[in-house]
Amino acid sequence: MPASGEGETRSVYVVQRHFRLVRRGYDPAEVDRHLQVVSEWFRRGRAAEVVREREEQIHAREDAITERGQQAQRLLESQGLEARATLDGARLRADAELKAAEQAQNEAQALLAHARQDAEQVRAEAHAERSSILDQARLQAEAADIIQDAHAQAERC
Repeated sequence: MPASGEGETRSVYVVQRHFRLVRRGYDPAEVDRHLQVVSEWFRRGRAAEVVREREEQIHAREDAITERGQQAQRLLESQGLEARATLDGARLRADAELKAAEQAQNEAQALLAHARQDAEQVRAEAHAERSSILDQARLQAEAADIIQDAHAQAERC
């Protein structure tokens, strides 16, 4: 890095530089060499270095911004895929639960119908058995009356 005094020396050199006069003006080769030296000083000078540093910083910032944008885009796409997958999974689970509930309802209705049939059959069997028991009880009561009448007649005789 050049010292600040060196920069002042260079500016004096550029400003106060004298060229030899030749027949039609300054010697072109000498002017070209001087301009080459001045150009090299500016290129190597602090101002040029600061400009290069700023350009590098700008490029680095542009690269960082581009990378962050790409990361944000990838994250957005990833979260979109994840949200869609979560939603699809929830839909599938809801469909499965709905089908399971419908199946359970169908099974419950079938059990209820079967239970009603069983209850009707039990009721019919109970009614038949009751009728049979009542008939037997009547027959026994009639038999008992006949036996009692027979005993009463036998006692009279």
